[in-house]
Amino acid sequence: VHFGRWLIEGSPYVILFDISSAAWNLDRWKGDLWDTCQIGLPYHDREANDSLILGSLIAWFFKELTDHLGDKPNVISHFHEWQAGAGLILSRSRNIPMATVFTTHATLLGRYLCAGNVDFYNNLDKVRGQGAMVGDKININKQQPDQWHA
Repeated sequence: VHFGRWLIEGSPYVILFDISSAAWNLDRWKGDLWDTCQIGLPYHDREANDSLILGSLIAWFFKELTDHLGDKPNVISHFHEWQAGAGLILSRSRNIPMATVFTTHATLLGRYLCAGNVDFYNNLDKVRGQGAMVGDKININKQQPDQWHA
C-alpha cells in the first residue's frame, strides 16, 4: 500500500494498492466471491482476476480502517467502474460500517443498457439486481446495484 498525493489540481490524497503483491491469495478470494454471491471468474481472465485482487484488498483495507476508527467511522467509499465492483460487493457482504457510492459511468453494464436505449436513471428501480448476461464481468456488474447506498 502506498499513500501520497495525486499530482493533479487540488493534490487530493490517494492510496495505491500493489495487486501483484497479493496475487497469491487469488484462489482463496475467488472462493470468497463465490461463497458471498455465487460469482465465478474464469481462470484465464486476467482483467477480472486483477479486479478481484484489487477488490479484496480494498475490502480488507476498509475493514482495518473502520475497526481502527471505532464506533463512528464516518467513512464514505466511492467505487467507480466494474473493476472496483468486487470491493463494493465484498465490503457490503462483510457489513463494513461505511457509506458506499457506485458510479455506473462507462461500466460494461451501463454501456449495454445505454446501447439498448434503456432510460437507466429513470428506471433504476427496474434495473436493480438484473442486467444482461454479457460475459463474466457483467456477473460482477449486475450484483452491484443491490450493494450501493447512493
